[in-house]
Amino acid sequence: VDATTYLAGRVVEVPAGDALVIEDARRARWIVHLRGVEAPGAGQPGAAEARARLRALARASAVRVENPVRVRAGHVSGTVWPDCPEWGEEGARTDSINVRMVREGYARARRPGGDPRLTAAQNKAKAERLGIWQARGRVHAGPSGACGTGGRFDKLKK
Repeated sequence: VDATTYLAGRVVEVPAGDALVIEDARRARWIVHLRGVEAPGAGQPGAAEARARLRALARASAVRVENPVRVRAGHVSGTVWPDCPEWGEEGARTDSINVRMVREGYARARRPGGDPRLTAAQNKAKAERLGIWQARGRVHAGPSGACGTGGRFDKLKK
């Protein structure tokens, strides 16, 4: 895998709010980190919600990873797009899963000022006080979700 190719496969696991495990056509498994995205880690407020939202966004199973960069053996970082024709809500086909996670407040841009799409998405989520940008203890009912699913934050831990 190099920057001139793409990686396609089906999602077999979502271990975190910023990582997927996909299986390619050769049945090789890859851990795919959403490039430029950092979701709350295990045990942090919003971690379970971020993982659930990523699972909902990727539930179409087939995804394409643009410009994958090998991080280490079996791990790549890239921009992830779903293969879901009914992803017809706001942002359809113009936003990657990476941008959706940040824009909906389930994750933050790893380097503000880096990718302008992620920076704009983070600024929107902050302005609207979504997800990780809301006051602790409040409930956030996320957008209706991709592919007919709904995302919802439970009460955040204090």
